[in-house]
Amino acid sequence: MSYPSFFTAEPPSIYHWLSSCVKGEEVAAYPYLPGICERSRLVALSVALYIRGDENAVSNETSKYLSKITAGQRKQQQEDVRRCSIKLNPVASDLSEKLVVWMTDIGFSLQDLESLPFGVALPIRHAIYQCRQHPASDWPESVCLLIGRQDLSKQACEGNFPQTKSSTSQVPSTEVPPTGEGEEEDDGMNDLNQEVMSLIWSEDLRVQEVRRLLQSSHPVRVNVVQMPEVSDHEYLEEKENRLLQLCQRTMALPVGRGMFTLFSHHPVPTEPLPIPKLNLTGRAPPRNTTVDLNSGNIDVPPNMACWASFHNGVAAGLKIAPASQIDSAWIVYNKPKNAELANEYAGFLMALGLNGHLTKLATLNIHDYLTKGHEMTSIGLLLGVSAAKLGTMDISITRLLSIHIPALLPPTSTELDVPHNVQVAAVIGIGLVYQGTAHRHIAEVLLAEIGRPPGPEMEYCTDRESYSLAAGFALGMVCLGEGDTINVDVTCPGATLALAMIYLKTNNRSVADWLRAPDTMYLLDFVKPEFLLLRTLARCLILWDDILPSVQWVNSNVPQIITGNSASLHTGEQPASEDLNMETLAQAHVYIIAGACLALGFRFAGSTNLDAFNCLTGHYNLETCLSVVLLSLSMVMAGSGNLKVLQLCRFMHKKIGGEMNYGFHLAHHMALGLLFLGGGRYHLQALRHLYVLAAEPRLLVPVDVDTNTPCYVLLEVTYKVSYSTDFFFFVTSSIINIKHIAHWYLLYLNAVHTFKKAEYY
Repeated sequence: MSYPSFFTAEPPSIYHWLSSCVKGEEVAAYPYLPGICERSRLVALSVALYIRGDENAVSNETSKYLSKITAGQRKQQQEDVRRCSIKLNPVASDLSEKLVVWMTDIGFSLQDLESLPFGVALPIRHAIYQCRQHPASDWPESVCLLIGRQDLSKQACEGNFPQTKSSTSQVPSTEVPPTGEGEEEDDGMNDLNQEVMSLIWSEDLRVQEVRRLLQSSHPVRVNVVQMPEVSDHEYLEEKENRLLQLCQRTMALPVGRGMFTLFSHHPVPTEPLPIPKLNLTGRAPPRNTTVDLNSGNIDVPPNMACWASFHNGVAAGLKIAPASQIDSAWIVYNKPKNAELANEYAGFLMALGLNGHLTKLATLNIHDYLTKGHEMTSIGLLLGVSAAKLGTMDISITRLLSIHIPALLPPTSTELDVPHNVQVAAVIGIGLVYQGTAHRHIAEVLLAEIGRPPGPEMEYCTDRESYSLAAGFALGMVCLGEGDTINVDVTCPGATLALAMIYLKTNNRSVADWLRAPDTMYLLDFVKPEFLLLRTLARCLILWDDILPSVQWVNSNVPQIITGNSASLHTGEQPASEDLNMETLAQAHVYIIAGACLALGFRFAGSTNLDAFNCLTGHYNLETCLSVVLLSLSMVMAGSGNLKVLQLCRFMHKKIGGEMNYGFHLAHHMALGLLFLGGGRYHLQALRHLYVLAAEPRLLVPVDVDTNTPCYVLLEVTYKVSYSTDFFFFVTSSIINIKHIAHWYLLYLNAVHTFKKAEYY
């Protein structure tokens, strides 16, 4: 009787073959029948790859470890081992990853693993364990399922957790609710992920309190008691005057709301973006009668809500996440038919530029918007397209902006009647487009524009401060960090800030000494107190490495003439010399301290540094410049929702009347928005929203793979510095935390120059 040639005296044993392979002995090719001995083939190649370290065992089309035979053949045939469309990960870093990816490609599953004997499956289990501990972010779902990391396969839909009625918390409000029978007005904050935020702040109702403070769609309560001697007409005037004060606060809310809801919404392409109503009416108890400002009983500033509507549109547009799928048709589709909503749409266009979507707007539509001649639309569009092309030196955008800047037009060009605010926006836009490029021609033009004279016919005599300050901003952006190559003269606040940006973090003491506060009474009389704030801030930004989170460092910025008379400043005693003006010294002391605190806020923005927090919450928050210190405090604790800072913001929210004008309310609610992120005089108000350019996502959401809901887990975070720590980590301190947040006149700096702080691997 004749036998096939592949028959041997001893039948093949996969266990004996594996034992020899593990011992490092020479082994013959293991025979297998295709379609019958596939399990033996998989085990043999797995051991050859993972134990013997032969990467060619599964990567080549032929294998020296297998011998494929066919039933009925008379002799042994050594043929190619054809793999089933195996696609190994080209970036596989080790043998365990190669093995797991290969097994997944040939259809190996956990059920197959359980069917193998434990000793045979041990190398495969070890490889799976290694991959489970060190997974890659680009593995397909099948690999994640094999290694037991189904959570990784859900990263594509990170943050999109199902929201049920139970997860949408009801916001308690002390404001008067709408009396209509229809659906309640949208407050613009319904898209926040309540499940994640309930993990971040699980012990109190601070999120609901923030929503209550930032909502602007409900009428406010106007509490005015009518005295017996007050007539009905006078009583009505008192209520309207009270409403006017409350409206100044209401108009400041959208800026903070935009910070609070940043990147929280994915719009539907077939539906317009809902913009919450900016309600400037009130209700007077006990009959809940309506109070408005249109009766003519009191004088109301014209176009009072112009910028407030613009900010409301920006806040609505900033909700759109950068990953949202929108196009030019959808942007045009959102254009309102009502002319009264044009300012909101202008802000909406600027927001689309800040989150990167305005690049999708067709050139024809841009031309159409600009030819309409609507000032606010031009401002929002120019700033939006400039922010979308940040630092690119885009020629088409440069041409678009140059039309609105006379200094960039040829001498023989036709003189255009461009509104002043549009010119300011165009100048800032040039700074954004050429940020960090040190473009010589642009820098020379902007430097000349800082001190541009009013002209022989006084055509540039109106609001010269705002234009000069904008030119200083733009110059600082163009020459950002190029301080040792450009000579700039300090001539005005705009130039001061330009100098700070040009020499940012250079630690150049010769330049910083130019900005030191005067140390004699004679020189102090020639400097406005608010300019001392800017000079102190600029000096500290240049000497970046010297900023320390301590009271001693803050006080070190105060000149000797003020510290030497500190006792007289606090007790009201007569100074040692009659030449000293105590009011001037007191104002200078307050503004210098505020400038140092603001620099401290920049230095430790988003870090939640406890030393900086304790320093800023010390005696400085009792000074006159509370708004600046509160902003600095919110920058340091940005995204943390710190309860103590929230209490300060709520306290300032309740203050109305007196000196609490629109600018103060805007600063206070910016601080509130920064705290939960996720009034200058000589500036364009739209610049307040440039903080978006410095915001970056800082969110880690542990998700239960079975229920697809956020949960608490124990994580180890390793920093690049020389320490690591174990802690109970449920989620980062904010849905959108910010690494660098800036005040309204330095918002874009830190988007390029990162802070020196620990980052995650």
